[in-house]
Amino acid sequence: MTITDKIQHALRLVCDPASRRRPPSPSSPNASGEQPERQNQKRTESLSDLCANCGKLDLYALLLTEKPSKELGPLSNYLEPDCPFCNLLSNAVQSQWGEGCSSARLVAEADQIPNAFIQSRSPISVKRDGVTEHPEPRLLLALDTSPPGYSENRRVIREVDRVKDRYIIAEIESVSGGHGSTDTNSRAPSLIPRRAVDADIDYEMVRQWLRDCKQHAHTARALEQMDREKFDTELFGAREGFRLIDVQDECLVLKNQPCAFAALSYVWGRLPTILRPCGKTEDVPILLTTKNNLERLSNPGGLSKTSIEAMHGVRLPQTVTDAMEFSRRIGMRYLWIDTLCIVQDDKEDKGYLIQAMDNVYDIASVTYIAVSGTNADAGLSGVGPRRGRPINAVTIVDEGNEIHLSLVPPTLNDEVRSSVWNTRGWTFQEQALSQRCLYFTDNEVYFNCIQLQWREAYALEPLSEDHDLTVRTGPPWWNRKLRKDPDPTPYRYLGDLTGTLTIKDYQAAVQDYGRKTLTFPEDVLHAFEGVFNRFSKGVSRSKLSLEQTQGIPTDYLYQAMLWFPSEETRRRVCEDTDISFSFWSWASWDGPIEFVFADSLWLSRNISQAPMKKKQMHVLTPYWHYGDSARKFWTDEMWKAACEGAEDAAVTEQCHRFLSYAQDKLGIDMEILRDHGASLELPELQVGELGFVGACIQATGVMLERKTEASPICSLKIGPHKGEFRFDDAQSTQFDELVAIVASDTITDPPDTQSIFLGLRTQKGVSRRVGVGWVYYDKGDASFPHWQYRFLKLA
Repeated sequence: MTITDKIQHALRLVCDPASRRRPPSPSSPNASGEQPERQNQKRTESLSDLCANCGKLDLYALLLTEKPSKELGPLSNYLEPDCPFCNLLSNAVQSQWGEGCSSARLVAEADQIPNAFIQSRSPISVKRDGVTEHPEPRLLLALDTSPPGYSENRRVIREVDRVKDRYIIAEIESVSGGHGSTDTNSRAPSLIPRRAVDADIDYEMVRQWLRDCKQHAHTARALEQMDREKFDTELFGAREGFRLIDVQDECLVLKNQPCAFAALSYVWGRLPTILRPCGKTEDVPILLTTKNNLERLSNPGGLSKTSIEAMHGVRLPQTVTDAMEFSRRIGMRYLWIDTLCIVQDDKEDKGYLIQAMDNVYDIASVTYIAVSGTNADAGLSGVGPRRGRPINAVTIVDEGNEIHLSLVPPTLNDEVRSSVWNTRGWTFQEQALSQRCLYFTDNEVYFNCIQLQWREAYALEPLSEDHDLTVRTGPPWWNRKLRKDPDPTPYRYLGDLTGTLTIKDYQAAVQDYGRKTLTFPEDVLHAFEGVFNRFSKGVSRSKLSLEQTQGIPTDYLYQAMLWFPSEETRRRVCEDTDISFSFWSWASWDGPIEFVFADSLWLSRNISQAPMKKKQMHVLTPYWHYGDSARKFWTDEMWKAACEGAEDAAVTEQCHRFLSYAQDKLGIDMEILRDHGASLELPELQVGELGFVGACIQATGVMLERKTEASPICSLKIGPHKGEFRFDDAQSTQFDELVAIVASDTITDPPDTQSIFLGLRTQKGVSRRVGVGWVYYDKGDASFPHWQYRFLKLA
């Protein structure tokens, strides 16, 4: 059956009630001559009946068309051991609460018995003749009790998440046949066919995925970009060559010409190495490449099992040996692994490659991501042992209809976000800068590239070219207003093949990165350097170091400095080192970061979506000064042209509109700011300090009142103008001044005028940020704040 046939069949099921499968007519004999009553009776006798409560659910109807949410009542009503649907629900509880848990145990141990809910939602959108349909719905089960770690490693909360007390614990689908069945005739083929996953990886399938990806448009763009920007020659042509593992000759090699290679991203853990042989005395340390063994490991067979054993007292971790074996199996001769391809005790080699990490992963043909396990001995599941993912279905008879139900296997998001790998700071850029990723989870391999996602458990490959059919690949959402997949994958490529990376992408990257952990907190900027380089690429006027910019690209400064820490975030402390980070940078905080101009649970979209809705952003300082740089970094090309005397009518008109907006809406005289900065003798700025001339309001002109004692959020009043201020530290109570950073109209019609402030504490001429706030300007009162204009040095 072709894809078109499948779609038409699915649409008939949804749109044509007469074509839906019905229970056999009591008077119609089957092919064997038996009356259906007798056949159904035999079938039913061999199956467990639904309990009284589950029998009321009408599961068959839920699987025919989408149905809204329905409350099932207390979970304690669904504990019948002989009911197949009760058991399915209990399996769902176990999948969320962990091995050994069940519905009965959860009910017994809960302070309050959870309530259960059900609805049916389709993961498919099919568009034909301008009409969108959603065939083949699945069952969503939810509780009003949150599973442990439910929000761990998830994306920063957005306003669309505000469906209270509905925690999805399972997605259930109808499959062909029962447990272990090969029956494919019990229903029409699914639009997204499920397939059983064996204990071993299907290597030919993986090879086909990589071959098919070579035909994608992003692959052609990547080749063009490499040719234009010489990414590959920077690695292969610089120094003596680019060091890789030759898995065929089992040794390290230096390649001077570009070649296809794979890279490995994995969790190292706390394993002892030959350079750090700590741990138990019986622990065999891991082999690393050093100056002493480099020549030996570069000889053919130097990394073979025999050679490693002959070295005595060293070993390769399982993940490394599995990655080498996997590369051999798929025909990828060369492999890059940090511990072997970087000479670990060579500071020059190590420093060069850490700074070039963005290029290493960007030009790799594919990156293997070892999602499973907590250290480098976890291996790659499927190369080594794995259980596989068979289709385990329970068979239910509902109103005479036999239904085979199976828990939907976890999405890539769920697998990744529950992993230790996803918590590590250094792995973030390895994924974000890779053009193709193979994720090795406990029971399945997933492929993700810029264009699509494939996986072993579903035959998604034929759907890739059908532009009328969309399949949700991310986790299900309870909110029925959401149709477009809001969270399709944990993979977001930040290599910028088309030059389209924006401030929104940068903010999302920082939000994701802020949830990672680092063994050494002082690595926070260096582990982000590859991503930072991509957002700074092509900005010829930048040329500033990571320490000077504190991880914020110069082009995005005015929005990217308007961040605020989540309530669980804490000030970054770097023990046993004198390294510290500037208070104006998000890097000074350890934990999730959110932004003023991005969806959050604090700020209304009336404010946060102003840039997205194309509202003109008026940055209230013409230029910035960075420590250890004598150059001015202009906020906008308009200011550069105006201040340098460009005779351009368009620039003059734009500048006039800006000056008028600031004066008429805020009472700020931008000419004073401009002229004051031009005549200023710039004070000395250290690396990590940021200087600019700003419009300030002293604390004496501001009224603050905390909303609750423990909350960092205060109501704010500046004369008749009202807003809110959020302290970075909930224990803080004071600031010396507010400095206006940006102003714009809100997205309402008619709009309000808003401005965003940084709150500062100033001592001995140096200011430190203590929070961020906003204010709406009262349209009915013409009085403006009492502005003071002065040079600020932020540290």
